[in-house]
Amino acid sequence: MTNMKSKGKIIRLAWVTITNAIMLYETVPLLLPYRGNHPHISVWSVEGMLSAVVLVCGIAFEIRNSRIAKFLNIGFYVYRGLWGVFGVLAAASHVLGYTNESWIYFFLVSIPCFVVAIVNYFLYRERASAPTDQPVPTNSPV
Repeated sequence: MTNMKSKGKIIRLAWVTITNAIMLYETVPLLLPYRGNHPHISVWSVEGMLSAVVLVCGIAFEIRNSRIAKFLNIGFYVYRGLWGVFGVLAAASHVLGYTNESWIYFFLVSIPCFVVAIVNYFLYRERASAPTDQPVPTNSPV
């Protein structure tokens, strides 16, 4: 039984590392400085930095087998999925200057994030232990 749990942890670690690394690669453009109209001023994206920190901490806590990893690795993808849903709604109602085609981008971002969140949930779910051959104790006197 412990061998099966060990395999499950290795599979979960590989999955979390791959998905977080892909999302971290997609987050790198958010980490680049935005100069705007002032070439001597660079403003770093706070959202990009926080996303990178959460993704790296998610991998680190998963390696350490900490319970915090569950909340980081599920919560981040739920947050990004909800961000995509908000983008679809904002684009559909023409809020924040989004164009008519923007909803497609937000829709295509939110679906994979929700899929990863669901897979992460099932990977972190507690498994029921296998039944044993020992008799079940009863409270009746014999």
